[in-house]
Amino acid sequence: LVEGFCDGFSTTDGQTASAAIEALAGIFMFDASNYDAGLHFIPRGGAHIAVIPPGDLIDTGRQVETTTRRDAINIPKVMNLQYLDTEGGLTPDKQTSDRSLDSRASAESRQETTVIMRADDAARAVTILHKVSIEEQRGEKQFALSDNWLGLTVADVVRLNDERLRITSVDIDEGVQKYKAVYDRLSAY
Repeated sequence: LVEGFCDGFSTTDGQTASAAIEALAGIFMFDASNYDAGLHFIPRGGAHIAVIPPGDLIDTGRQVETTTRRDAINIPKVMNLQYLDTEGGLTPDKQTSDRSLDSRASAESRQETTVIMRADDAARAVTILHKVSIEEQRGEKQFALSDNWLGLTVADVVRLNDERLRITSVDIDEGVQKYKAVYDRLSAY
């Protein structure tokens, strides 16, 4: 895949623009972020942009930092990606990522996409999707920072307590920003 291009994409009149962008983001691994009076599409897998010292975290009445872990039983052992094969006359095809050696894994999942791809691109995409889903299974962190950190937005990658996190939500309040972030592993991309 060449950055910024894909072989094709199938859509319908009933599909919203945001749904179409989400479908592309799920395969090409980017996040939409709204800042500086514009919509930006941030590719994943880049370097972190900030290191947050633990002393900068603000106590909002609960714990300074909370982690919500997900159930490890839901980690997919096998992930299948159904796509439209450009080399096979646009017939539906499937690529698989298998993590049978991961003792935590037990489930099988299936993803579908309307992105038209070549077999090797689909194989790479499902492997990345699988790795990202395993890392995100570690859970979500919530924390709050002062106005000194106003520049952080959705899709930014930060380091907090030696953990790499991708910000998924920002709630701006007077004097404090509340962040939600998921674990992110650079090597997954």
